[in-house]
Amino acid sequence: MEVDVSVQFLLYVCLLIYYCTQCDSQAQPNPEQPTCQDHLGMEDGRISDSQITASTEWVSSDDPGLYYGANNARLNRAAMTGTTGAWSAQTNDGNQWIQVALGVPTWVTGVLIQGREDWSPPQWQYVTRFKVQYSEDGEFWAFFEQYTNNQGEMIFDGNTNHTTIVTNLFPAPVLASYIKIIPVEWIQHISMRFELVGCEGKHVIDFHFPGNFNTFSQKRGVFRTKRKMYIVQGNFGAQ
Repeated sequence: MEVDVSVQFLLYVCLLIYYCTQCDSQAQPNPEQPTCQDHLGMEDGRISDSQITASTEWVSSDDPGLYYGANNARLNRAAMTGTTGAWSAQTNDGNQWIQVALGVPTWVTGVLIQGREDWSPPQWQYVTRFKVQYSEDGEFWAFFEQYTNNQGEMIFDGNTNHTTIVTNLFPAPVLASYIKIIPVEWIQHISMRFELVGCEGKHVIDFHFPGNFNTFSQKRGVFRTKRKMYIVQGNFGAQ
């Protein structure tokens, strides 16, 4: 027997009230502006190699055994035998990207970016400008946008050399399961290392709601997207 949609909705509301009541005994989160900048696992390996993918990976005709793959893109990674000190794209064009599947919905507040470690001047390789996309399911993606003056998709400033780490905090935090970095401008070649920052270990309860929600709603720990509602528990203050 099918359950009426209105009955389903009442059940969801009851669960929502219950979990929000549970949150009252804890420090209340502020999902509108979480400020935490925990490293989410690129550098230390908590994000596994299989979670990092890229549009293309360079294959050297001079040394085809040398690996330039996506999992070389970990912040502060140094070159090792058989591998380089960065991810390098096969083609230098605007269609290149590198992506992280976080595995669970995670508050992401920014990205740290760095160039290729194992090269010498004047051939240093690094990304100078880039865009960021985010997604909850890996299928539907959104860019950060410049809402003022209708400037369109936001372009972040990258590196001015190959070693210095540049921090870019997003204009607003996003609850995402996937983050994609799209190089826009670069020096010599598209090569980069990076780390994602956000709220590590904050509990997210995932509800699938009937209907189609076209707007975002953030209040008392609730984040609602097109077809899901997340209830977030934890302390979102500065870490």
